[in-house]
Amino acid sequence: MKRTFSDFNNKAYSKISTAKLEVIVNPVEAIFEDAVLRPGSTVQGRKAITVFNPSEISLRYWIFADWSPVPPTTSLEALMAAQITQVLIIKPVLPPLTIFSGSLQQLNDIPQHGRLLESMESEELNFTLLLSSSILITLDARLKVDFLFVAESL
Repeated sequence: MKRTFSDFNNKAYSKISTAKLEVIVNPVEAIFEDAVLRPGSTVQGRKAITVFNPSEISLRYWIFADWSPVPPTTSLEALMAAQITQVLIIKPVLPPLTIFSGSLQQLNDIPQHGRLLESMESEELNFTLLLSSSILITLDARLKVDFLFVAESL
């Protein structure tokens, strides 16, 4: 739905308009299922995620990770797991473009950079989970992780 309205400010005419903001993420089902990470292991997401902007306007979107412990994992164990689990998000172009490389914990906080998508533009993203071989602890932690896509108009 699009509405246009006018506002007068300091005797100058300004026109402000609004537009529908939408971002479509596909697929919506899990890209990781029962991923078991041991020091030095890597798990590739089963499918790439396509992010699409069907709006009439350009937008910027951010990717967040919302994670929580799955019993019997405690909140502290979940936090430790989120701090040592690395997430790699790659746009498969030539050469591949790294969108994010950091811990799961960092995606839970506010990511620093959003991604620009023009009207009717889409991009494909591949997700990978890694656990460094330098990790010296064994942690039997189970997490439920949701990747969230949040957009704002430009």
